[in-house]
Amino acid sequence: MTRTALVFPGQGSQYVGMGKDLCEAYPVARETFDIANEIMGFDIAKLCFEGPEEELRQTRVTQPAIFTHSMAVFRVLKSLGIKFHGALGHSLGEYGALVAADVISFEDGLRLVKARGEFMQSASVGDGPMAAIIGLDYDRVRELCSELEGDLVAEAAIQNGPGQVVVAGHPQAVARIAELAQEAGARRAMILNTSGPFHSSLMAESAGRFEEYLGDFTLCNANCVFIPNTTAEVTSDASTIRRNLVDQVSQTVLWEDSINKAWSEGLDTFIEVGPGKVLFGLIRKIVKPAALHAVGEASQVEKLLADFPEAFSATAEMEA
Repeated sequence: MTRTALVFPGQGSQYVGMGKDLCEAYPVARETFDIANEIMGFDIAKLCFEGPEEELRQTRVTQPAIFTHSMAVFRVLKSLGIKFHGALGHSLGEYGALVAADVISFEDGLRLVKARGEFMQSASVGDGPMAAIIGLDYDRVRELCSELEGDLVAEAAIQNGPGQVVVAGHPQAVARIAELAQEAGARRAMILNTSGPFHSSLMAESAGRFEEYLGDFTLCNANCVFIPNTTAEVTSDASTIRRNLVDQVSQTVLWEDSINKAWSEGLDTFIEVGPGKVLFGLIRKIVKPAALHAVGEASQVEKLLADFPEAFSATAEMEA
């Protein structure tokens, strides 16, 4: 029997225009953006639909924008009776997975994402604090980082998939790792346009501020298979999830390990919920036999209904 996991993308998947057609086709999507506008205190829908791109790329805007769009898609799918057995998210996307797993509400999720984005953007260490290393495995990149001398830090921050690792740290150290990686045989080493050294120990202060903020929120146990980024192990326990959310700010995102764990748990079909198809591409490299779908636009909702009708309950209440 097919077992489906919803997967939610992280920062970098945003684009101007995301969510506009969805809101025109499905009232529940429009309602989602209206709620977000009220919570954010500005017109996040307008930024998603019209830009400008420069503002949409700012972490404090990007993170709630992607989360809101993902939630609009999820709520459309839920109104159509989507059935799923697991939920995972890549970095920021973990908050979408937590809503899907009934750990937090959409409204609380957005408040947490808003604060997280603000805390993370405040941790800037200068231009070029992250780099993507293509063609070296995770363990080899970690070895290179451990060989750095001096006080500057570079760490393996995101384990995206086979031969794709992101490092984060002080810009000079990250640039040095990019050089060492190419000397070690990496096909490419690209400095990324990010506002901070995300998922590295340099985010410890931001993690502490977020932990204090998170303390005011109630989390429930997950009602489906949930695999946190920092452990790549299944858990449903609310207190464990709380700890992992704090750790995730300053620790490695183990995406490849998480997808492999999901596959070992019998999850064989993955539906990307939100803007773009980044996770679609990563998962295809991690578990080649998996069935993959991506849903971020109204036309893709209709395609999923046509291509994968067994994922929907025939008795669902149609809200759209």
